[in-house]
Amino acid sequence: MLYQLVVAGVLFYAVVCRGSSTAKKDSSRLEKLIRKAGSVVSMKLDTLVTVVPSCNDLLEGVGSHSPVLQGMKEVWRRSRLQTSRPPEYKRPRKTNGGAAAPLSREELRRVPDEGPSWNLSVYSFGPWKSSFCSCLKCIRDGDPWFREQIDASPEPFLPRKHSISENDFLWWKKIKQEEYDFAFFNATVDKVFEMLPIISEDVEPRPDRCRICAVVGNSGNLNGSRYGPLIDLHDFVIRMNYGPTRGFEVDVGTKTTHRVMYPETASLLDHTTHLVFFPFKMEDFLWLLENVGENGDLNKQSLANKNLVRILNPAFMKHVHQVWLQQKGAYPSTGFMTLAFSLMICDEVSVFGFGADSDGNWGHYFEKIKEENFGTGYHPGIYEYNLIQQLHKIQKITLYKGH
Repeated sequence: MLYQLVVAGVLFYAVVCRGSSTAKKDSSRLEKLIRKAGSVVSMKLDTLVTVVPSCNDLLEGVGSHSPVLQGMKEVWRRSRLQTSRPPEYKRPRKTNGGAAAPLSREELRRVPDEGPSWNLSVYSFGPWKSSFCSCLKCIRDGDPWFREQIDASPEPFLPRKHSISENDFLWWKKIKQEEYDFAFFNATVDKVFEMLPIISEDVEPRPDRCRICAVVGNSGNLNGSRYGPLIDLHDFVIRMNYGPTRGFEVDVGTKTTHRVMYPETASLLDHTTHLVFFPFKMEDFLWLLENVGENGDLNKQSLANKNLVRILNPAFMKHVHQVWLQQKGAYPSTGFMTLAFSLMICDEVSVFGFGADSDGNWGHYFEKIKEENFGTGYHPGIYEYNLIQQLHKIQKITLYKGH
């Protein structure tokens, strides 16, 4: 235990120092701490240049079963990437106008696994500064293919002046094969926004803030993962549908800042949790009118704080299906759409509880599998998961694969 604490102290102190120029006295204190760690583990760690390359070896040996140490390992990995600015992948093709074309999906698959190189020949802890956010590594930095996908996306949340096109509406309407027309849609959404207060939408990245998000799915691979403490360290924790925390705290954590729901998966939210509402049909908007805000029934409790309600944009749902998923499946899963909008509102994204468990089943961590080889239904689950792995490969998200 002492061994782990000393190593933890060295690593976290080093990471903190990376955020600004290191004063001489701080460097001296850090090197004394490093030498102390070296005496405990019988290793010579005389200088920062010595300890940095050794940190991965140390972390490998202090219990990979521990989610907290795995979290330390991830913090260290991210901090390493800041020593030199990651190179943008060069786009080899040109459009007719001479401008570089975005990477194709096939080119994305060929992105190498190894991360950017780093150089410790200079004693320096001054990371390069992103123009997008104040995080160690911002999600929009680097790869131009990814940034162009983000820039081309509609707003993730339905704006008060809901100016989606009729073509977007017709695509959305086909999800449940409804008969309502575009005029009825607009009139109903107008009523919803009359109920909700005016909220300033501020989803774009800013250089003065860092939004670190955990997207927590419901996969059975969370059982036994012990990811709970690591999940709770994130600024925002986005959960989906029923996904409970009580009774599963060790594996999934306790913190929830955003809950994605639709009527069939609704549950009562506390006053501080954001409701991210996924409408799949007109009846869902009507349901929202009845269950959030002043509904005329004094005996009926509001499902969520109406000041914290966001509605997923049907145009964004269509974009995810057609651009990200190449029209695979009937429409995107709730999980993948949640990940997609997190890429728009967060600066760093960690992903937990996606994909099959170790037996290949796509069940939930809070349910017993009733049948073996349980699949993904009408959602393109395998295609979605492969794309998630590609996003991890190019370092746009960090994927935790569970137990």
